[in-house]
Amino acid sequence: MSDEPIVTAKPSHWNFFWYYVFFWLLIPLIIAWVKRASLTLRVHSDRIVVERGLLSKRYKKFFSGDIRTISVHQSLLQRLFGIGDLLIATAGAEGYEIRVEGIPDPQAIQTLILQQKSESGGHGK
Repeated sequence: MSDEPIVTAKPSHWNFFWYYVFFWLLIPLIIAWVKRASLTLRVHSDRIVVERGLLSKRYKKFFSGDIRTISVHQSLLQRLFGIGDLLIATAGAEGYEIRVEGIPDPQAIQTLILQQKSESGGHGK
């Protein structure tokens, strides 16, 4: 089993559209850069890892088989730019445990995660 992720996703630059519109204020530009740099979603063959933080890091790791629900939410602007929010609920938590905002092609990532879940037999290893 390779430890290389199948997919690595960061929020799209389009997720920070309004920050870029007001780039001349400089502060929104810095906020957009920090928010984008501080979130990474990695889909491995048997698990999903969400990494948050820029200087200090927080990792959430869970097996594909432990996923109970995975949803994609898209506003009109997000749909136009091909981005969206991925919400993941696991068997061990109530509600959505993970929310990854503004990632490109969220439906493809959702499909990939569901394929990994079905290949793992629907339960963790």
